[in-house]
Amino acid sequence: MRAYSIYISSTYRDLIEDRKLLRTLLDQAQYTTVCMEKYPPALSQSIKEKCQDDVCKADIYVGIIGDNYGSISRDENGLEMDFSYTEYEYDAAVASKRKRLIFFKKFKEPPKDERLIAFINKIKKSPFFTASFEDVKDLPGMVLASIIAQTGENIKKIIPTETKYFCDRFDQAERFQSTLFKNLDRQIHFFMVCGHKYNGHAMFVKRCMYTISNMFGNQETLDIIIMANSNPPSDENKIMEDLRKKILRQIEQKAKESVPDFSADSFFECLHKTNKYCLIISIVIQSSFLKDHIEVYKMAFQKFYAEFSQKSNPVYKDKKIVFFIHVQYIEEAGNEQEVVENFESGPHFTEIRLPTLSKISDSLVTEWIIENNIEDNQSDVDKRLKEFFSSIDRDPNDEYFMDNAEEAMDRVIDFYNEEKTKT
Repeated sequence: MRAYSIYISSTYRDLIEDRKLLRTLLDQAQYTTVCMEKYPPALSQSIKEKCQDDVCKADIYVGIIGDNYGSISRDENGLEMDFSYTEYEYDAAVASKRKRLIFFKKFKEPPKDERLIAFINKIKKSPFFTASFEDVKDLPGMVLASIIAQTGENIKKIIPTETKYFCDRFDQAERFQSTLFKNLDRQIHFFMVCGHKYNGHAMFVKRCMYTISNMFGNQETLDIIIMANSNPPSDENKIMEDLRKKILRQIEQKAKESVPDFSADSFFECLHKTNKYCLIISIVIQSSFLKDHIEVYKMAFQKFYAEFSQKSNPVYKDKKIVFFIHVQYIEEAGNEQEVVENFESGPHFTEIRLPTLSKISDSLVTEWIIENNIEDNQSDVDKRLKEFFSSIDRDPNDEYFMDNAEEAMDRVIDFYNEEKTKT
């Protein structure tokens, strides 16, 4: 059998030892490694074209991203182009639909190079799992395990259930990730997520949980969800008191730890005791509750944001708290878009709002199936769409709710996992 070819892509000078150890292990494992170190001294082809051609010919692209953006590519006239060689290599892997394995070296401090931040956001926007490492000695084993998962006879057959969280939602994920990157020094983050109640709010939070875990060394998270449905919502203080009680009760139940009071310090202490990295709090407010009480809820959430958003605790500087405020439309409310737009017009909400969660379509599901290497034969993809998605209720634009598609995506994953275990 032909040895699998692995293209190793990264910046060079800052990751020279990482590349050397990785290349040595993969060569010893009888893979064919392709990288710039192996190029001949002189070529009639530009470096950029050579790298991109080799990426397209490789079976698997391995990208290693550190804290350096890398050398800017030059054209045949020696003029600087738009991106680094590393970014052009990644773009070639995307364009040629290569299997992509991405590994981020943990940053010693938040990146400041806007080009690097944009490149990282581009990668994070894709519907693929990524990994992170800190010690150079850990990288070769992680890469080898990932390659075996793609090429081995057993591990490669399993499609993770979590793959369903990476269908569409690219704009929302990019905004979420870029905000985290730009504010790594903050310990508390707020995000507002708007959309119909059936448009995958919980699924999107699961995707963000994976992102958080992956960005910060595969740390564990603690997550809770509550409804903001004070009845009657007499004033903003009543709403805030209800929120405090519900959040405190949910944290204690989920963490199985006593939390002395409703404060950031107590939450950070709870994370420390339970050996968790991040607390994720989802607060759901539906338009039926907003309809007749918009101003009261608006004032309550503005106070809640002001109370928590700037808190920090240097003792637990490695811990984070992320709030998701889910503003959900429901048909019964009437004029739901107007209701939500009125609510989010507060001074704090504009800067924390993510793009609206919208319906999806067969074309987006097709992209999800192909991009995640579930199936690459278009006729077979069409069969799966007809088999598992045709019964879903659709609107006149042939679009449907993400929540209604979740079960169908589970069935797709189960189908291919069962099929592959037979071979």
